[in-house]
Amino acid sequence: MAPPGLHWAFDWLVMPMIGRSTTLAGELKDRLKVPLRDYMSYAEEPLSSARPFALPLPLFVLRLLPTKLMLLLEVFARPRYLHDTSLNGVCSDALDWVRVPRLLLPNWFFAASWEKGYDKQVKDEPTFFIGRAQTMSYPMHKNIMSQLDFSLVVFEGAKRFSLFNMVEHDNLNPFAVGNSIWLYLVNAFAPDLVAAPGYRYARGFSGVLAAGEMLWVPGDAIHSFENFDFKQPTVAIKFWYNSHSVACQGEGIGEADCAARHGMTFPAVGQEAPTLRHYLADGAKVRESVRRANGLG
Repeated sequence: MAPPGLHWAFDWLVMPMIGRSTTLAGELKDRLKVPLRDYMSYAEEPLSSARPFALPLPLFVLRLLPTKLMLLLEVFARPRYLHDTSLNGVCSDALDWVRVPRLLLPNWFFAASWEKGYDKQVKDEPTFFIGRAQTMSYPMHKNIMSQLDFSLVVFEGAKRFSLFNMVEHDNLNPFAVGNSIWLYLVNAFAPDLVAAPGYRYARGFSGVLAAGEMLWVPGDAIHSFENFDFKQPTVAIKFWYNSHSVACQGEGIGEADCAARHGMTFPAVGQEAPTLRHYLADGAKVRESVRRANGLG
């Protein structure tokens, strides 16, 4: 349950911004586990402006707001976003016709040493994103499971992104949310150098990911993504990934030997990449083998 102060802020500040009557509890529920069929009409609604997102408050006011309140305002002032949810849960038919990028095969993620939290990631693999322009999953952040790299594949629309090495942590106006979770209070696409003076020294990468393109991101990278196609919804899928050095950690063996150890194969030249359903079935077998090897079978 949100603190009473946040409910007050929502009633007096957020509702006027989003232009409709709602409640904090209702809005949170409306943004979680939304069935795809109930979301599409909203995602396809045209935006009234093709300008990048900005909170409709003077800059000096934003600088004075408590950090948690500012984050709350940004989350609810942006359009709703169906994000980072299991593709199997929202569109299971896609598992039969979407194929895995060959660059991700074999995906050592399924064979990585057993760690707490992997069960859920395997169950949800891959995850699905669809939203209109200005939607964003989270402010700039670092993934909780930083031992997992990921690849983002855009099927329609466009996403703009920013990526930074962890050494830039102090330059990105870090804010501790709790339980070792960090958000970074700088908008890499329109930085406020008064609120985040260290950003002038930060070095990173930014760009736009178009339909048909894939971006690989190291697990410990600080990153942000924002949907940036103002004519149509942006659709993307995220795959977790690990290298063979993680799957066969400490064994000093190459990819071929690591694959043989786990019963994994490389796609042959000219061979069609597997569908997601086959990819997940093969991955489940590898994962079960890893469970048994760790005494969890």
